[in-house]
Amino acid sequence: MKRVIIDLAGYAGTESPCVVVSRATSLNGPLVLHDFDARQITKRRSEDLRKELNRIMLQKWLTTAKYGNNSDRGEAERKIKELTGRDTPKGVKRKASKGNEPGGGTKKAKLPGKR
Repeated sequence: MKRVIIDLAGYAGTESPCVVVSRATSLNGPLVLHDFDARQITKRRSEDLRKELNRIMLQKWLTTAKYGNNSDRGEAERKIKELTGRDTPKGVKRKASKGNEPGGGTKKAKLPGKR
């Protein structure tokens, strides 16, 4: 968008105001309507938003712990412990495969009628 009109005095959204301002494609794009109190745009994220972002990050790290390579899994396990306060849940660690990459060391399925 070339122009973005913003009223930060009444801002009450859950997204950071910088996201709203960033929609403009140039430095001349944002137009702020009123003076505003800086505390209005530096509020803490809502509890619901923080919980949802933590849930998404936990899923990311659980997936990395299960399917990532050795160095990624180590970092993922640390992050999981940070987010949950406990060690990696059972069933997340996978057995090392050939080459330590997903799909490595798997056997090809035989097709019916072929030897």
